[in-house]
Amino acid sequence: MLRKGLLGPLLPEAKPTRFLDVNETDIYVCFGRDLRRDPHDRHGGSYRLLRWRRRIERHSNLTTSSLVLIMVFAVVIFLHLVETTIWAVFYFWRALFLDFETAMYFSLKTYTTVGYGDVVLPERWRLLGGIEGLSGVLLCGLSTAFIFAIVNALFQIHIAEQTKH
Repeated sequence: MLRKGLLGPLLPEAKPTRFLDVNETDIYVCFGRDLRRDPHDRHGGSYRLLRWRRRIERHSNLTTSSLVLIMVFAVVIFLHLVETTIWAVFYFWRALFLDFETAMYFSLKTYTTVGYGDVVLPERWRLLGGIEGLSGVLLCGLSTAFIFAIVNALFQIHIAEQTKH
């Protein structure tokens, strides 16, 4: 639940509301801005999220929720793979590994903090592996929180549908 007191004086105009209390007449999301009256953010990411939420609410069933979760998981995994590929390209570009496959393998196992120890960075670059591992842990945690928020929203939509009937 987003409360005015949580962000203090940064949001004096924000009224206490939960994200899932959003409806057609009261569109306050995250920062307490009325998106219908803000022409600069009309087609921004938050407006699109609200539009998708309304669409899901209209067609809420198990299949739709499953498809939304599959799409979210696919996008999150893709983004993590993109980041590990960027790390691997850097490793290969700096000639830290002989081939790209080894660089990608090292990047994936370091990013996920598996760390078998069979492939390691040269001694001068060892600290870089720790930085990649730390960024991987933080971003995987952020992804987990994002997925949890979506699952929570889907459950609340289904509960609201059940109470209507």
